[in-house]
Amino acid sequence: MDALRNMKTPTIDELLNLAKDGTDHYALHLAEVNKETDVLATEDIYNNKGVLLTRKGARIDHGAATRLVQHKLFKPLDQQVQLTESLDKHQLYQASLEMMHAYPDMAQIHSALQFEPVCREVWAKADISPLMIQKLTVLKRRLPKQFENALFCGWLSMLVAREMDLDPATTSAALLAGLMHDVGFLHIPPAVLDKNAALTAEEWRAIQSHVVIGQIFVESIADVNPIVARAVLEHHERCDGTGYPLGRADERLGLLGKVVGMADSVQAIRVNQFKKTGRTMRDLMPYLQMNDTTHSLPLYRVMMSILKKSGLEPSLVNSYGSVRAMSLYLRRRAVILLKIRELLQVFHANLMKHTADQKNFPTCVTLHALLKNVLTKTTSSGLEGNDILQWLDGCAQDDDVSALRELNELELIENELFWHVGNVHRTAGIYFNRECPKENETSRTLQEVMQQIGLCLAEARTLK
Repeated sequence: MDALRNMKTPTIDELLNLAKDGTDHYALHLAEVNKETDVLATEDIYNNKGVLLTRKGARIDHGAATRLVQHKLFKPLDQQVQLTESLDKHQLYQASLEMMHAYPDMAQIHSALQFEPVCREVWAKADISPLMIQKLTVLKRRLPKQFENALFCGWLSMLVAREMDLDPATTSAALLAGLMHDVGFLHIPPAVLDKNAALTAEEWRAIQSHVVIGQIFVESIADVNPIVARAVLEHHERCDGTGYPLGRADERLGLLGKVVGMADSVQAIRVNQFKKTGRTMRDLMPYLQMNDTTHSLPLYRVMMSILKKSGLEPSLVNSYGSVRAMSLYLRRRAVILLKIRELLQVFHANLMKHTADQKNFPTCVTLHALLKNVLTKTTSSGLEGNDILQWLDGCAQDDDVSALRELNELELIENELFWHVGNVHRTAGIYFNRECPKENETSRTLQEVMQQIGLCLAEARTLK
């Protein structure tokens, strides 16, 4: 909790200043790419004081990159360099098709919804500028996971747009926004992206700045539909007001940012969670049901429709050895969630009394929304009483494989609930740091309750 108190939520101005004034690490990525194919300056490169740093035609090697990152440039670096060997639009399209071979469930959705003709046509007509191609080429070579994410989000954003009967221009913009949504990561310190430990406040600001950096980049390209840049900025916003960088709710967000945000979340779960267990996109249904208002109700309905029409079946996964072992493990987690729910109710009741005059405090508003969502989700999922424990006891006693489908669904629901509780825990730490009066009995009670919740989360992580 002490670490969380030091993590402030950056304002949009702070992120904008960081994007414009912070050290730009893109040159270092270009220097690495230069080891495989020449990266050349297309003009003399000056800093913002008019000092010549690199002459036209020079290679951007590590020596040049080291000089460049020490200066604020007169023009963005990506507008002053060229890769001698770069991807083209056809290669990007082929890469997206090859990705489907790695994810057969994705290929099945593509086929079942007869999406190939539309997908091919949108790619053929899409105006992917040379600067976008440059960024995607560097992304592929330097951040391959983010490159795969870009292809996935471009594909799913297009598919959702088609299923929503959006016009061709918006569908094309969905592809571009999906491809571009994370290119800002190329400009932040690689060590921050690769860090496994908890992020510092400065590192968290750097991570969040990628949406602003991406927006600025897209806006710098002539004739790009402005909804693309807005979608890049908003793809981490959430309809319940719990996202970043602006914390805007549903009615203040553009549709395309919601679409890309949904695609990004789907990709993260499919790759980061499901790839290890053999689950497929069909197993996203419990996640979607628990986040129907987080990603907006119309998008929830469209995504559920896509999965239902895919023909995919729910996966039956058991990495615990037996139904009995799986039931006992899920029971231990359910006990922790029930305890957390009681603590959240106490926390929420005290917060309601404590914040009557803080209705316009942004973190307070977000925290109230998160608490309400988690308490609602635990109720709707059946994790609010002893019935779930009795059912799991019965599953453990009978060791009946017919219960495996329900156990799989419960495991996914528990995973999502723990994630949401973790989000409450993080936001509470920010609230304590920014908006909560430090010295009174209620605030001490709030912090003590949240510390107990933190201990419960730690206990859940150690379960085997």
